[in-house]
Amino acid sequence: MKVLDLAFNNFKFLSRDKKNLLFLILFPIIFMVIFGSVFGGDYFDDGTFAVGILNLDEGYNDYNLSSDFIQVLEDAEYDNSNHMFKITNVSDQTTGES
Repeated sequence: MKVLDLAFNNFKFLSRDKKNLLFLILFPIIFMVIFGSVFGGDYFDDGTFAVGILNLDEGYNDYNLSSDFIQVLEDAEYDNSNHMFKITNVSDQTTGES
C-alpha cells in the first residue's frame, strides 16, 4: 500500500507545477506528432522498403561479394513471409538519386 501512497503523492507533486505538466503532457504529444509524421503514413504499408542498388563491385578472383549481399537482401523476409526489401538495380548514380 505504501507504493500506491508514494505514487499518489508524487503525482500530486508533479501536477501542482505547470512546468512539470508541460513535460508530462505536451512533450510526449509533440514527439508523437513529429515521429508519426516522419515514420508514419502510407509510405510502407506492407513493411517493404524500396532500395535502389548501383553495383560497381568488380569482384576479386571470381568472387563477387556485392552480388552475395544483394541476394541476402532479396531473400530477407519478415515472420509472415513478406519481403523486407524491394530491390531495384540502377544503371548509374543519377538514375538512383531520382
